[in-house]
Amino acid sequence: VANWMRPQAKDFTAQWITEFGDQVELVIANNDEMALGAIAAYEERPEYALPTVVGIDGTKAGLDAVNKGLMLGTVRNDAVIQAKAILNLAYASAKDLPLNLEVPELEGRYVWVSYQTVKKS
Repeated sequence: VANWMRPQAKDFTAQWITEFGDQVELVIANNDEMALGAIAAYEERPEYALPTVVGIDGTKAGLDAVNKGLMLGTVRNDAVIQAKAILNLAYASAKDLPLNLEVPELEGRYVWVSYQTVKKS
């Protein structure tokens, strides 16, 4: 657990490098910041090969790392579609109207917004 923070992810990854060396083959982080923290730990230990790293969020820093080949990919969370869904839900609820959701999928009380995979290719 690195609390979605780059410095904590860097520290954990540095411990794993010390403990496991080149046995680490893949890092899947629950956000781009933690993925970038893992990359930073490997940059400080160039004697170890950077494993495949994947993040989530599609932040500018994450996308830059993908373009540089440091991360295999990230998953972009579409904030515009999420904002539209929130506004539609709020308006419909306030006016007691049927929901009018353009893109997201409504399932019970949940609105699902598709993520987009981002890779260098």
